[in-house]
Amino acid sequence: MKQKRRRWAYRLYLMLHGICLLIVVAVIGFVFERVALSPALASELHPKKSFMVTQVEGDTGSAADMPAIDPDDWKLQLVNQWSPLPDGFDVDVVEVERGYQFDARAADKLRAMLEDCRDAGLQPLICSAYRTHDYQTGLFERQIEKQKAKGLARQDAIDAAGQVVAVPGTSEHELGLAVDICALDYQLLDEGQEDTPEYQWLKAHCTEYGFILRYPPDTTEITGIIYEPWHFRYVGKQAAVYITSHNLTLEEYLQQAG
Repeated sequence: MKQKRRRWAYRLYLMLHGICLLIVVAVIGFVFERVALSPALASELHPKKSFMVTQVEGDTGSAADMPAIDPDDWKLQLVNQWSPLPDGFDVDVVEVERGYQFDARAADKLRAMLEDCRDAGLQPLICSAYRTHDYQTGLFERQIEKQKAKGLARQDAIDAAGQVVAVPGTSEHELGLAVDICALDYQLLDEGQEDTPEYQWLKAHCTEYGFILRYPPDTTEITGIIYEPWHFRYVGKQAAVYITSHNLTLEEYLQQAG
């Protein structure tokens, strides 16, 4: 009789022990699920992953939608103060209008964008496009003199000039894929350009032709250049749509591509 009671007590113990284990497992699973679904915590633990998939206004997809990047793609060549043009760089350019030249492989896209903007009743005006190395050097030296006239020492003037005019060899204009566009009735290259109907149209439609606003607001630390609402860069339609819809600079886009 005592032996039966012991067997029953032992079975009861095993049963209760099993129930306790099930409860513990269920609680742990619930907590894990809550943590896994917490966006704030996920962002803290995996900031890169969170950045890659975060949706923004006008976003057309996530990191999985990112176009494959060919490191030798001429459209995506990075040129900035940290990535100068290679020695002996040369590009085939053709005239677009009024003597301004552009990379021959993308000139038709620039012409189409300007034509459609004008068909919308606006008056976009190219004020700079392809520049030779010598021309860029002249622009940079003149900007240094302007900064020195403000009282800056030579080296400080060079540093300040480099945020306004690219150092020779580091300008996208030398690449042949950059164009400065202003409004006919507002030909000042300053932030007032963003208030013109021409800029508003270009900002809304430039990706359709493969262009991006190259130097957006608050990106100087990334691009090395001040905000320029007149400077557009050809990168091809796929890249342009992705960069713009994800609020990226070209530098960030190429960095994401790894």
